[in-house]
Amino acid sequence: MMQEAFITREQFYAMYQLDQSLVFLMKKDVNGYQYVYTNQAAKDFFSDNLEGKYLTEIVNRVSVPLIEKNYEEAIANHNQVAYHDFYLENDRIQTNKTVCTPIKYNKDTYLLASTSKIEELKIGTSEGNASNTAAFNSLKISPSMMKHLFDTFNVAVNICITDTQGVIEYVNASFEQTTEYSASELIGNTNAMLNSRKQSRAFYKELWSQISSGFIWRGEMCNRTKYGRNYWLDTTIVPITDEQGEIKHYLGISFDVSNKKMQMTKLKNTEKLFQLITEHTKDFIVITSDEGIIQYVSPNHEAKLGYGKDELIGKFYMDLLSKGSAEKMQKELAQHGEFDSIKLELEICSKDRRTFWTEAQLTKVRDSKRKGIYQTVLVAREVTERKEMEEQLRYLAYHDALTKLPNRRYLIEKVTEYIRIADSSGSSLALLFIDGDNFKEINDTYGHEIGDEFIKSFGEALSSSVRNSDLVARIGGDEFIIVLTDLSIDEMKRKEQIGQTIRRIQDILHTGWMIGPHTFSPTSSIGVACYPEHGSTVAMLLDQADQALYYAKRVAGKDSYHYVKSIQETRDSTLVR
Repeated sequence: MMQEAFITREQFYAMYQLDQSLVFLMKKDVNGYQYVYTNQAAKDFFSDNLEGKYLTEIVNRVSVPLIEKNYEEAIANHNQVAYHDFYLENDRIQTNKTVCTPIKYNKDTYLLASTSKIEELKIGTSEGNASNTAAFNSLKISPSMMKHLFDTFNVAVNICITDTQGVIEYVNASFEQTTEYSASELIGNTNAMLNSRKQSRAFYKELWSQISSGFIWRGEMCNRTKYGRNYWLDTTIVPITDEQGEIKHYLGISFDVSNKKMQMTKLKNTEKLFQLITEHTKDFIVITSDEGIIQYVSPNHEAKLGYGKDELIGKFYMDLLSKGSAEKMQKELAQHGEFDSIKLELEICSKDRRTFWTEAQLTKVRDSKRKGIYQTVLVAREVTERKEMEEQLRYLAYHDALTKLPNRRYLIEKVTEYIRIADSSGSSLALLFIDGDNFKEINDTYGHEIGDEFIKSFGEALSSSVRNSDLVARIGGDEFIIVLTDLSIDEMKRKEQIGQTIRRIQDILHTGWMIGPHTFSPTSSIGVACYPEHGSTVAMLLDQADQALYYAKRVAGKDSYHYVKSIQETRDSTLVR
């Protein structure tokens, strides 16, 4: 039971019960942030009593890191913090502003958070920019996927979505502001209208080769605004695929880094400008001796790392890095020539052991006054938020949007790795191609919303049937793949291992689950292929398991399974008859 807070429930209600904003009093403990009191507006919004529950039980898991980051900042700085977030429900995007205030009482830490709605746009209506919202609404991207995107992105990011030919389908307000074009001028045209001619054809050829092959591209490019001004962008382009793994759109997110480019140019020109910039830039600038001892650090290091200037000067720069980053930097320095410029990402540790990520450029230069003496100039900027975004984007690229299970692309890469492990360890693996029986009837009878919930529950049932070392993936519709690893190379023992798993799958499916008032106890058909007997590649194993599934459905009937080996026996017996 929660202990009484520094304020009573009656006092809290008296102050905030009539407030139209959502007001929460939370207490921080070892388990996270626990709701102590909430006002009536919050209870009406969540249709539930949050008191006694934790933030992670209520808020979408993608949003939790952003919220907790702001909470921790307020507590650490002993000051109010305000931040914006997005909430996507059906066809509406809601922008909220939250103000959180830390409160210390005895040894306990509390947080008072007040959330108010700023604006709400309905996709595909006359609200907001009509051409923009109509184009956005036409995209075949699931609400689940878009919620992940809006939970991650913020208004400081330029967002552009194109089709596979590069034709612009959606841009956000930040993109319009940067390019000086309106959405109606951009949508329907390609990004070629922004080309500054600063990059070669080979640059764009390589970019298209990478993204059209399904890989994420990241780099810097120079574009031109409507009125002829050049600007530089740090850009990430992500292929967005459908459930079958086919690329349907490209999502571009970019940050305007024109100021940083300009500052770095000035830095190279004059020593005076170097001093001016390093004192005021947000970039982290360090000069070390040839041995790696810090000789100069820009002032922002002190605020960010918690060290005094005297503590940093004379310290080995690598002592500020995480173990992995220090090893990475040593390796890069050993591999490059004496005056090569090195670009790499480094994780820096503050005095209180918190970490943040930077993208650093290292350049070795001769000392202008002392012959034979060299220094290293290191210019870095924080990219922690971008790293977090890229992790979210990588997750979307390798996971099914509905079930959150790995998709076909992840499956192909992982099974290739499993095959290498099986070869080195003298073990075997099995690939189970699973097709839900009568899924179409469920969709036709109950509708697609129930059908989607059924597919998610089906995937959860399969995941609960296998070991942590095994893999469950959804490759489309009601088709799933289970990869059983570390199996015996002996055929009889392996069959027993596989049989136990299949019986467990069937038992869990037979037990079933409820969706609303409806009870489902589904069955499945399973085709089994084993490595190395039935194929040496992922494609061969998938094909063989698919053939075995066909025989399971057509010959053995529903709720059955079939091995590849017995396919030839079935054919032979058919020929004899």
